[in-house]
Amino acid sequence: MPPVFTILRIACLAQITISGFLCVRFAIYLFPDAHASICVQLISFVLAVWLAIFAMQLLQKNYPDIPVAGRQKAIFNWLFIINFFLLSFHFAYVISDIKGLIKLSSDLKLPIRKFPPGMFMPVMLYGTVALLQIIILYGLFRLRRTLYDNFCMELSELEHN
Repeated sequence: MPPVFTILRIACLAQITISGFLCVRFAIYLFPDAHASICVQLISFVLAVWLAIFAMQLLQKNYPDIPVAGRQKAIFNWLFIINFFLLSFHFAYVISDIKGLIKLSSDLKLPIRKFPPGMFMPVMLYGTVALLQIIILYGLFRLRRTLYDNFCMELSELEHN
């Protein structure tokens, strides 16, 4: 297996872990205080987990030479497009938290570097999810291309024999 797919597998496991944690966190927040923003965050992280699980299944079932077809292709296309757009939400969470830290810093008249490390945890989690999302989307693009190329090469070898 090429290194890019090993990195994809590691990124998927990390994404499932971190986004799963954030899903539980927002599900807990949803019960006492059901705001639309919490619902959107919960849905965005659930879809990130679903994409990572789908990528792991695709690697397991289809690699090295079974192309993505039928229902699997439809699910792949929708998940890829939805998660591509959800990437903007993940970056928005990072920017929003950074703005919040800057505002808190100016309100407290305290430099950000003096804040306790726990205050940066949401920014680091959202930033990690966004980075992993990029890695997974790129890995899925490469995987689908590789599966198609391997299938065409195998088909061509069968025709020549």
